[in-house]
Amino acid sequence: MKLLTIITLQAALSGVSAAPAPNDCLVKQRSKLKSCNGFSVDTGTSNNLAFLHAECLGYDDKGGKWTKVETGIDLNKCLANVDGHLNGRKNGNFKVHCDNVYVALDSASGVVNLTANCVGPLLKRQTSIDLGQFVTVDNGGLVCFGQN
Repeated sequence: MKLLTIITLQAALSGVSAAPAPNDCLVKQRSKLKSCNGFSVDTGTSNNLAFLHAECLGYDDKGGKWTKVETGIDLNKCLANVDGHLNGRKNGNFKVHCDNVYVALDSASGVVNLTANCVGPLLKRQTSIDLGQFVTVDNGGLVCFGQN
């Protein structure tokens, strides 16, 4: 009887799988940005423009191979300035209160950091954020919060 119970318990548990830990999900999302290079931010002459450019890999169905895709996304769709700190937020329109925006890729870790000077409660401060927390790649196109 004990053997039957053990076999039944093993069979029941074999179909159970744990959900990935949040850090595992973040690593997978960041790794998608590793398929990109040539990151730059265009702030143009408009006070509110912050457009991230990159060249990422996308799959060409017709050609049946991976190709480089020039892509970009308006970071105002992805970031907010919260008391002088950059935070990932859908349609956060961060650029209204931030300037001196630039992006840097840490080639060793693959982390893509965006840095800006943003207005806080008392003063303007330099703040940075890892874009891999919320920007990902969908078939060569940059996406955040379901928007491209």
